[in-house]
Amino acid sequence: MADFLVTLFFFASMEVVSKPLMAVVEPVTLTFWRFLAGAAVLAAILLRRRGPSTLRALSRRTLITLAVMRVVNITVAMILLQTA
Repeated sequence: MADFLVTLFFFASMEVVSKPLMAVVEPVTLTFWRFLAGAAVLAAILLRRRGPSTLRALSRRTLITLAVMRVVNITVAMILLQTA
């Protein structure tokens, strides 16, 4: 639960910190960098808790499904949010 709260805090902080950058950086690029940073933090937490064998335990189909869901979330939801 503590990992979730830390991740939630950092993700919410990125939203607040990134707003002034919108005048300088294109919203699509900003969204890409924000989600890349979030994915790196979540991957680090996963590897620290469960080890590299956790990623190997996931099936190829599960990994593809997660990747597609992430792409749809970033491209549709977050880019529309940034441009709104």
